[in-house]
Amino acid sequence: MAPPAPSTPHVRNWLIYIGLVAIIGLLMLDGFLKHRPDEPVLPSFSQATEVRSAISQRADSLVVVVSWYLTLADSAGQPDSIRIKVRADQARDSLMGMQSASQLADTLLMAAPPAGESVTGISCVMAFHPGQMQEESCTPWQFVRPLASDDSAGTAAQRIVVQPPGLQVDPDVTGACA
Repeated sequence: MAPPAPSTPHVRNWLIYIGLVAIIGLLMLDGFLKHRPDEPVLPSFSQATEVRSAISQRADSLVVVVSWYLTLADSAGQPDSIRIKVRADQARDSLMGMQSASQLADTLLMAAPPAGESVTGISCVMAFHPGQMQEESCTPWQFVRPLASDDSAGTAAQRIVVQPPGLQVDPDVTGACA
């Protein structure tokens, strides 16, 4: 006895399958087009933000390293240059520098205060756009010059123990200071 011959597919079933696939495809395309997120709106001009100052002493000068970030903007809103201004409260003058917009830090030198005294100041950064007035972003700082001098002719520490990592512990191994 021979197996029964397979039945021919019904045209009506194929039309239903094709119709369902077309409807699902159109709904997916419509959802893709309508629910696409909009492009984020960026400001017209980039600005300097998060200004930080790191001050250290080198001989009789202060080394002021000013760093900053730039906010996002359209390509047409990128600054031409960055203006950096550092001013100490006791000084009559302020130090100014210009950097290209691709740089995010600058170093300026100024006179250090006398030993045992302090100096306070402010560091400001402004993104320069031709024909546009932008606000400066500033941060205050203070530097205290120690009164003690480096006496390398005296006794040097024999061993420095750092525990836990990152914290400095008294290098007085013999306990002479206790």
